Amino acid sequence: MGKGKIFEADYSLRLPLDQITILISATVMRSRGAGQVDLATYDPKAKNLTLYELKSSNRISFKQYRRLRSSALLLGVWLNCSAQIKVISNKS
Repeated sequence: MGKGKIFEADYSLRLPLDQITILISATVMRSRGAGQVDLATYDPKAKNLTLYELKSSNRISFKQYRRLRSSALLLGVWLNCSAQIKVISNKS
């Protein structure tokens, strides 16, 4: 297992327990011109979706951010909720 997958698996254990973890198909998102989502949670009380982008560096490219923003907008419409993006770096 690569470093990115290990980081993703480790971070998924830190997600809020009062939220629902969402599995999002990369194929579906790409077919709509949106970006792949590493992790996602839904807070039913707040009607809020959080998309997590896990990075090995402290930077995210503008193209990647634009794809993630498209994902957030699309998923927000589909789920009738607000959506936010959180970029998490394993560089502490």
